[in-house]
Amino acid sequence: PFMLNLQTDRGGKPTFKVGEFLNMSMSMNGNGTAYCYYEDVTKTTARIFPNQFQADAWMKAGNIVRLA
Repeated sequence: PFMLNLQTDRGGKPTFKVGEFLNMSMSMNGNGTAYCYYEDVTKTTARIFPNQFQADAWMKAGNIVRLA
């Protein structure tokens, strides 16, 4: 089956405080496109992938993308 893996530097159930950086990495076991969004406590949503550093949503299997 297709798998998407998200990891943080804070383990499997991370918590972040207002003002802290969100450090995550993403990989997939198959080729495909990925879009990641972040919703803050005020319900404001922002797309964090693709972004200005990697404009293409296409990912190759096994490649690791850092989301910050």
